[in-house]
This record gives sequence, structure tokens and C-alpha cells, in this order.
Amino acid sequence: MNILLMSGSFHSKSKSIAVLKMIQEYFPSDNFHFPKLDDLPFYSEDLAVNKPDSILRLLDQVGECEGIIVCSPEYNHSVPAVLKNAIDWVSRPAFNSVLKDKPVTIITQANSPVGGARA
Repeated sequence: MNILLMSGSFHSKSKSIAVLKMIQEYFPSDNFHFPKLDDLPFYSEDLAVNKPDSILRLLDQVGECEGIIVCSPEYNHSVPAVLKNAIDWVSRPAFNSVLKDKPVTIITQANSPVGGARA
């Protein structure tokens, strides 16, 4: 399978990246891709007209994958900005985006008594 792995954090000791890498180890025959969400410009309708290469790459990766696994921490009781921004880019146009009918699973993790429930 061709699986896209999306992390909500990118720091050197990211638990989200560690979880996603562990998933890769359990399914060595699958084809995994790790897009660089921290390279994406913030969503802007001005940029949506002439999308930068980083956005075009992400749209291609989402369009070509057979499924997406997201692992994210909880930042300030919410979704990290880098992940929200990526979702903003790939979820347009509404009802006809590359995400349409794409299976997605979400894993959250946080140093909180409720884990990443609010993310």
C-alpha cells in the first residue's frame, strides 16, 4: 500500500514522528511517504491561484496515496498549526479535494491526563 504519514510536530524528539516510524517498521512491505508539512506556506487564497511547488507536491502525495495516518500532539488544547495548515491546503476545493473518499486514521499523543483528546 502507498501510505502518507503526517506528523503534527517536527522537533528533534517528536513523539509523533517516533510513533509513525514505528508503524513503518510493522509494515515493511508498504510504501510510506513523510511530507514536510513544516515547509508549507500558510494557506492563502492568493497563493491558491498559483500554488507553490511545496503545495503541489503535497497535493500529489495525498492524491496518489491509498490512505493517510496522522499522528499529532495537542498544542494549547488544539491541533498544531502545521497540521491545520496542511489540512487547509489539501481540503480545497470543498467536496472535491484530493482528500475526498481518502481513508484517514488519527493518532494523538500528549503529556496530559486526557492524552491528545482535544487535538
